[in-house]
Amino acid sequence: MILNLSAEDIAAINTGKLAVFYYNESTQNFENLAGSYDSTSNTFTFETTHLSKFVIGEADSVGNVLPQFGTFIDTTVLIAFGLTMILGGGLYI
Repeated sequence: MILNLSAEDIAAINTGKLAVFYYNESTQNFENLAGSYDSTSNTFTFETTHLSKFVIGEADSVGNVLPQFGTFIDTTVLIAFGLTMILGGGLYI
């Protein structure tokens, strides 16, 4: 596959670490696919044997993990905190 990228698409990305990841439904993780970036044509080329959910971004220093963004707090923790605040009188409506 060949992805055409605009200057805006890669403005905040280190193109030396550019990678395409696919979402593995079995492991519930993004996995790095081998590929290459061509700065002359602003394209990223990679091979795949299946259709999937793909994400383009920077690989970490190991090169096989999509970096974590956001928070590590899951929904259960947020719900428990909210209920504690409501039952404890910490939330006034």
